[in-house]
Amino acid sequence: MNLLKSPRFAWTCAGLLVVALEFVSWRIQEQQQLRASLTEKKLQLENFRMENAEIKDFVWPTNEVAQLREENAALPGLRNEVTQLRQTNALTQTPEAQQLLAEQEQLTGQNQKLVALPPRANCIQNLEKIYQAKQQWAAKNDMPKGSLVTLKDLAEFLNGDIPECPDGGVYSPNRTGSPPICSFHGPLIPE
Repeated sequence: MNLLKSPRFAWTCAGLLVVALEFVSWRIQEQQQLRASLTEKKLQLENFRMENAEIKDFVWPTNEVAQLREENAALPGLRNEVTQLRQTNALTQTPEAQQLLAEQEQLTGQNQKLVALPPRANCIQNLEKIYQAKQQWAAKNDMPKGSLVTLKDLAEFLNGDIPECPDGGVYSPNRTGSPPICSFHGPLIPE
C-alpha cells in the first residue's frame, strides 16, 4: 500500500496544515501587535525629539538667569539657618529650657507693664486735673449732680490747656457726679 495514497496520511497532512496555519496566523497577529506598539513608541519618540529641539532652541533671558542665580545665592545661608533653628528647637525641648522660656515670657510681660506705667500715670494725672476742674466749674456755676459738662467748659479751670492722653485716648469729662473717662484707659479715678 502506498503511504501517500492512504487516507490516514491525507488527514494527518491536513491536520498538520491546519496547525501550521494556526501558528502562522498567531505569529502574524503577534507581529501586528508588535508593529502597532513600535509605531506608537516611534510617534512618542518623535514628539520627544521635537520637544527637545524646542528646548535646545530656547534662549534663556540673561537677566532672568542672573536673577535666579542671585535668588539662589541665599539658599545655603537659609539652609544653615534652618539647621540652627532645628538644633535650637531640639534644645528648647528640655525641661530646663522650657523653664527658662517660661521665665523669659514672665519677665517680658512684667517689662511691658513697667513700660506702660508712665503713660498710664500721666493719664491718671490728667483725669485728676479734669476732675478738679469739673468740681470748680460746678461750684462756680452752681450746677447740680448730673449736669452736662464739656472740656471746653472746663478750659478756663485748666488754664486753657486741655490735657491729652499720652496713649492717644480721648477724654470725656462726663456729667457732674461721675468720673471722667479716657477712651484708652477707661475711668481711672473714682468719683
